[in-house]
Amino acid sequence: MNIPRVVTSRPANATGFSLYLDALRVMAAIGVLMSHLRLLQIGPAALRNYLPGFGHEFVVVFFVLSGYVIAAAVERKRDASIADYGLDRFSRIYSVALPALLLSTAVSFSLSVMGGEHANGAGSHAQILSGLLWNLPMLGQFWFVDNVPPSNPPVWSLCYESMYYALFGCVMYLRGWRRWFSTLLVAALAGPKVLLLMPCWLVGVAVYHLRDRWPMKRWAAIFTGVVLPAIVFLAMSKLQLGRVLIDWGSGTAPGLGIDLARSASYPKDFVTALLVGLNLYAIRTLDLEWGRRFALWVRACAALTFTLYLLHYPALLIVKAAFGAASASVSALAVALGLVVCITYFIGSITELKLPALRLKLRMVCQRVGVLPPRPTRPE
Repeated sequence: MNIPRVVTSRPANATGFSLYLDALRVMAAIGVLMSHLRLLQIGPAALRNYLPGFGHEFVVVFFVLSGYVIAAAVERKRDASIADYGLDRFSRIYSVALPALLLSTAVSFSLSVMGGEHANGAGSHAQILSGLLWNLPMLGQFWFVDNVPPSNPPVWSLCYESMYYALFGCVMYLRGWRRWFSTLLVAALAGPKVLLLMPCWLVGVAVYHLRDRWPMKRWAAIFTGVVLPAIVFLAMSKLQLGRVLIDWGSGTAPGLGIDLARSASYPKDFVTALLVGLNLYAIRTLDLEWGRRFALWVRACAALTFTLYLLHYPALLIVKAAFGAASASVSALAVALGLVVCITYFIGSITELKLPALRLKLRMVCQRVGVLPPRPTRPE
């Protein structure tokens, strides 16, 4: 998802931990892809059974990573204004979200026109247009609304994250009555179900600000950051503890008076976020400099994770429509993975990988219209 890379403030382990964050982003993006291969039944059943089926949990990983990295970016740019912050976040999101929404709309219309079994995931023309119009301003999860592009359900998380960005920016960059008025206004716009998962995002913020507060020995870091999260996560997935948490959450939902939709599993999501937070805090204390040997590959893959996250689902629907009943074959799986890689690289090379240039052009436009003041020139 849309998580910029960051260099942490601890010189002894900065590169190693930064690579770890990138590797975690890649793992989460691939996890979401695999869960959707399983959901759409692309590839042999014998192979699909081994694919993870918890794509939602991987999105929670993205939320925690996002909170951590945005907190680091804000601290690094202490002299920036809220306009600078907004420009950075807007360019990051829309550099990929805009082409993804347009491509998803085109795929939905194409599948709808083909009709029959090809229309799976296409939706009606009204649903297609509604998905585009609601999600262009990132309001697809506004209060009682649960509207995603028919051919791109992962867009829901962008609506959540955009609100978290806005709330965090109001709190960090504004002062006095403007801070509280803007924060309450954005919170009212977001609605309860979006705010319900914000603690997951704030776990990342908290971990960043608490970093190095409690030094850990190597064995303690491995147990706290790897062994303990693995045990709890396995208990949630294999021993039905996760189901118990979700059922408890659904029991509290009527009191909120709304359909929680994507936030329905919030108790389990809170636990997942805490496990990811423990992992980040503990792993940061370890010596990860050995990871430099993989730096080139990790950085290259991580640079396209947002594009992969937002474009893989329409690509899978194309393959599903093309193969029909034969989509549960090795050849369909190979074509699906190849198409996802090609689309991700092609779109990403003109969007996500061009973000600095896009951001510069957008800044120049904002300066011309007076939204941003011109940067002061350095004296010779």
